[in-house]
Formats: sequence, structure tokens, C-alpha cells
Amino acid sequence: MTAKAFVPCIPLTVKSTYQLCRTVPSRRLSLSQRKVPQRSVIVAEATNEPPPPPGTADEQTETTFILEEEALDPGSDTVVVPGSFNLAAFFMFSGGLCVYLGDGWLVPGFPILLVGILLSVQSTRIRIVFGPTRLSVARITGSGLELIRGWKYKDITNWEFWWKRLPVLVYFKEKESYYGRGSIHFFPILTKGDVLLEQFIKRTPHLDKSQYK
Repeated sequence: MTAKAFVPCIPLTVKSTYQLCRTVPSRRLSLSQRKVPQRSVIVAEATNEPPPPPGTADEQTETTFILEEEALDPGSDTVVVPGSFNLAAFFMFSGGLCVYLGDGWLVPGFPILLVGILLSVQSTRIRIVFGPTRLSVARITGSGLELIRGWKYKDITNWEFWWKRLPVLVYFKEKESYYGRGSIHFFPILTKGDVLLEQFIKRTPHLDKSQYK
């Protein structure tokens, strides 16, 4: 095919490709458009999304945020850990001090201050929920607590806190995510650290954490 004959084919190729992309729905798009019931403090129902077939593009996708198996019933030993601004305040104070000192302190000061602001925003929105059988991360919404992700206590294989007297970071490993392959989770503590530690000890009696008692 000559160059002159090829050039008129370009618009037709682009048009046909656009029509194909427009008419063939994406699996990920269909999942995002799926109507998921609102998960508030009392959850009336949960979705029952089947896992994708082996070998598909979504096989490695984390699905525990969809598969919530329990309702957050206030009368069933459910604890919502209150938020805490301790970590955010530390970063904001440190960043503000660096900015105040000026000169060479400005370069690290602004990023540290920004991290503190982001942590303070998350401290108002994120909560850790200990349900009857599952640890969940929840988001505060206008209608209550919306569960984002969750893990069964029996599937938690290890956890650690940094530090014990003033907990600011938490790590735990579980074997539930990614269809049994498990995952490691490490995040800053934006809730009451002492309550969080107490609940981890209480809900995972199968793990020997005597050093924290």
C-alpha cells in the first residue's frame, strides 16, 4: 500500500476503534457502576459479588472491600475506635517550626507541614471498626460509617505496633486478601492508639502478644 492510499485509511481506523471502545463495556467499569448498598452503622445487606474467573485481568484485584460478610450491629460487641489528631499535630507543628525558622529549613518544612494537613483531614474521615468477627476500615459519610475494606480476625497472622507507649504506626499481615494469597498492611495510626492496641490484643487471642499486655 502506498503512502497516498494509506493516509485516507487513518480516519476510518480511528473511527472504527472509537466505536469498538464505545460499544464494548469494560468489566471494571461495570463493577464501579454496580449499585452497592450503603454500609452504615447498621447494614441491612451486603453485596455478593462472585470472584472473576481465573486468568482474567481482575483476578489480582483486592476484593475484600466488596465482600463484607457481617453487619455492624451496635449490640454485637462492635467498637468504633475514635479518631486522634496526635500524629497530624506532630507533623504540623514540626513543619510549621521549620517554616518559621526559614532559610534552609523551608525545603523540608513545607512537605512536612503538607503531610500534617493531609493526616489531619484523614483523621476526621477514617475510622477503624472492630466488628464481631472482622476488622474493618471505614469512612465517615453523611449517612453513617461506610465500610471500605475488612479482614477476619482468624485470618490475621501477625501484627506489630510502633511504639508501644505512644503508638503511631501499625503493621499487620493477613491471609484473606487476593483470594487467599494474603497481604501486608502498614499505616499511620489516625485513631486512639491505646484503644486500637487494646482491641488488637482482645480480638486476636490466637496470636501470642504477651509483650503488649
